[in-house]
Amino acid sequence: MSARGPLRAAAVVLALGGAIALAGCAGGQFLDNPETPPVSATPTTEQLVQPTIEPEQESEAPSGAVGAVLTRDELIAQADSEVRCSGERTGVTGSNGSVVRVTGTCPDIEVTSDGITVVADRVGGVTMKASGSVVFVTRADAVTINGDGNVVLWSSGKPKVTDRGSENTAGSED
Repeated sequence: MSARGPLRAAAVVLALGGAIALAGCAGGQFLDNPETPPVSATPTTEQLVQPTIEPEQESEAPSGAVGAVLTRDELIAQADSEVRCSGERTGVTGSNGSVVRVTGTCPDIEVTSDGITVVADRVGGVTMKASGSVVFVTRADAVTINGDGNVVLWSSGKPKVTDRGSENTAGSED
């Protein structure tokens, strides 16, 4: 939870308390039921008690948790499928949210599925024809991104990057 989360919750509680207090000013009692006690326009001390806001405790997120940074080995262990390079351009597909492991040295890989994570070894080129996908390679000579919101990271080298989309990130893992 961000630091604003507890403050936002306190603001909601105070706003609701204020609305309830104002409802009393607007005649919030039922006149045809004599057993309904009258509503006071002035809130009681109990109604004004504010929640205690404690600072957020920092903790290390466990592996695989939202916001956690997974290592290459952890991603490989979580792979849903494996694609073996065939010595020519290798297409990489998967369902949204899947992790695909590409093994061997590939001349080129082409990612065409949205929302997948690809972990590959040495590739000549990476071509992204997807959106919202992440590709990790140990090394690439060229990266071409045609979709939006993609991330391509490499462990070594400095490939030529062509970005024809928007909101993409390409760079060294370091």
